[in-house]
Amino acid sequence: KNGSVLSSHAQTGDISSAGAQPLYIGALNNTGTAINPFNGKLDDSRVYNRALSAVEIRQLYNQGR
Repeated sequence: KNGSVLSSHAQTGDISSAGAQPLYIGALNNTGTAINPFNGKLDDSRVYNRALSAVEIRQLYNQGR
């Protein structure tokens, strides 16, 4: 919340545009269908090719203020 890391989850693997399944943001996707969708609004969504540090997240938050 407000640029602070609330939780973290390590994930390995590739995000490929050639994959058969769509990328879901704000929902769990185990079966090709979005389940447990996020109940709210997302203001800013981004996908990076690496994990961001807490400092980088704070800097991105402050840039948007």
